[in-house]
Amino acid sequence: MRAVWLRFFIAGAGLLALTSCGPKAKFVEKNYAPPEVTAILPAVNNSTDVEGGIVFRNLIYKHFEAAKPAYSILSREMTDSLLNEAGITDGGQLEAVENDELMKILNVDGLLFVTIEEMKYQTLGISSTRKVKANFKLLKGGRVIWEDDREVDHGKSALGTIVSAINDPVGTLQDSGEDLAWQLAAKGVKAWLLDHELKPEMLEVINTSFSTLP
Repeated sequence: MRAVWLRFFIAGAGLLALTSCGPKAKFVEKNYAPPEVTAILPAVNNSTDVEGGIVFRNLIYKHFEAAKPAYSILSREMTDSLLNEAGITDGGQLEAVENDELMKILNVDGLLFVTIEEMKYQTLGISSTRKVKANFKLLKGGRVIWEDDREVDHGKSALGTIVSAINDPVGTLQDSGEDLAWQLAAKGVKAWLLDHELKPEMLEVINTSFSTLP
């Protein structure tokens, strides 16, 4: 009997750990209600991957379309057209414009700011970097109602590859060769295809982060 209770206790503790360790947003306003219409602004891209920034923003649109039907999102075409008319062609220019002015230009009450802190993809055969780090802020009527930071790093260390090579030299060399070939081929990828070598990491950041959005 004692063993049975012990198993129940362990199972319950494991379940509690799983539920308490889920992703949490940095800030969510009390009495949260989505904006009536939200514009997803061009990303402030602090990385050197220009195409990656475009793909990342496009994937955010796709996520809202598929997973957040309660949110009314201004189309990318309309958002960019209205911003261009106001002389705003890049996310880096948004800092210089007041939030109230942005809402007036776009005729919305919600603004989603996207800041890409890091976007790195590099494969050197025995080591690799696959990292995406971003910050999201949702404003309603000029105030922040939700904010989240998220980072995914699926890099491979040289040491780990060396250990793998010791255990499986043929397989490891083949994988490294394929990684390098993919990196070279990916240089020609077009952002409008919603394809990118870091797309899995982008999706993980987006899906995890926006799972915290009420």
